[in-house]
Amino acid sequence: MHLRNFLRDGRRHLEAAALLHENGFHDYCVKEAYRSLLWHVDALLLTIGTRTFSGSTAIATFGKEFVRSDIYPTAFYEHLLLANASYRIANSEFAPTITREEAASILEFSTDFRDIVAYLRELGTDQGSDSASENRDPSEAKDHRDREE
Repeated sequence: MHLRNFLRDGRRHLEAAALLHENGFHDYCVKEAYRSLLWHVDALLLTIGTRTFSGSTAIATFGKEFVRSDIYPTAFYEHLLLANASYRIANSEFAPTITREEAASILEFSTDFRDIVAYLRELGTDQGSDSASENRDPSEAKDHRDREE
């Protein structure tokens, strides 16, 4: 799968999150913002030849590859963990408890993260496609983002 496809899907989820936030659907906003983050994390991982198929694994691998090596600050990893926790709350069977402020915070971080990934792409990190993924069904990569963690 091409890096630009990951970025496109991340952008689409982020656009949906913004619309949901504007209309007061904060729990759904968090879900879409989190999915956007995962697509963008996967895009970063793809630039180093790594591919994951679950959100938890993507976040853990991001921490290992980019935070431990001081490429990104620890705050990025902490924000990803916060987004994951909020996603789990928004996805629970209980009445939604995500506030407008929480949704706005996660949406803002997702937007900032997207902008950083896009900047890196402009610097020439687009490697085209992940050779390991070329032999897989392209829908396989998308499917994991919509499954429950």
